[in-house]
Amino acid sequence: MEYRIMARIEIIRLREIDRSEIVQRLFSLREGNLELHKEFHDVHQDWWIKYEVEPISDKLYVSATPSENTILFYLSFGCKLASEVDPELFALEPEDIHLELVL
Repeated sequence: MEYRIMARIEIIRLREIDRSEIVQRLFSLREGNLELHKEFHDVHQDWWIKYEVEPISDKLYVSATPSENTILFYLSFGCKLASEVDPELFALEPEDIHLELVL
């Protein structure tokens, strides 16, 4: 497998990744802390990641499904809990974990 740095314009293509999986543990946000708990889901691709990318932004905002693998994936790339939660995305998916990555 070959790796390369993505161009900013390619970030939107991340949604094309097939992230279907069996989820056995989810994160939740309680009093500003991530907590991991057992919960089973058979998740299909259309349920996963939602992106909002501002063309002239210095941050990538991610509203991510709270499964352990998904959150650990984003944390491993340097994402942190979002300093401000997007109210529109929160209304759509209130159990998502809202993260941001400084670009």
